[in-house]
Amino acid sequence: MAPTSINIQGRAKLHKLAERAKLDISVSSSKYSQTEASKNVIEAINAVQTHLDQTLCPRLENGDISTEAPVSFYSIGSLTTSNDDEYDDDHNKTGKRLYSATCSLDVRFRDFKGLGDAVVKWASEPHVSLQGIEWLLTEESQTALEEQAKLVALRHAISRAQGYADVIGRRTVTPVKIEDTQYMFGEARVMQAARKMASTASFGIGVGLDFEPQQVEVNATLDVEFHAE
Repeated sequence: MAPTSINIQGRAKLHKLAERAKLDISVSSSKYSQTEASKNVIEAINAVQTHLDQTLCPRLENGDISTEAPVSFYSIGSLTTSNDDEYDDDHNKTGKRLYSATCSLDVRFRDFKGLGDAVVKWASEPHVSLQGIEWLLTEESQTALEEQAKLVALRHAISRAQGYADVIGRRTVTPVKIEDTQYMFGEARVMQAARKMASTASFGIGVGLDFEPQQVEVNATLDVEFHAE
């Protein structure tokens, strides 16, 4: 008797506690002078970078960030400028031009106490807006979790195929084709962080916030063809 073909989709969903926190920072200013708007942003960026270099990510003699530093990496985007007509509350043009300057920072924390301290400090900086926290894994942990999720998805597919085979009177199932179609990490993001930080800083509290790392989720999907005999 010819083998019966069974096509199954195996799925897996795994979780792991975050090991890194990505803090997104936006710095912006709008003024009637392009020079003034740009100056405000540059000064705010310099203040954040000084705190990073002196406190959060001191560097070794070779220029690398110390492995003991609270921050493992940061990057600063390029300065962007624009201008547009100013409108009043009734959406009528005032006849003035409004000039804007913006810049973004990406800061990766390995120490969550350092994250809480930085959040309180930067929330009170002029022109600085904290956009939220994305919880991440290290590159090594991410790769390992991806591979684990694929294997769990394959076992799920085999189990489903065997269930179908049992019903139709076939004893064994053999995978003959495996398509690694998808694996995706879900974002664990704290969008309310900036509001919490601002309210804490406004009372002059000189301590950081305690951030609890969230679970990072990975989903894997495999399309598997089996022969049941």
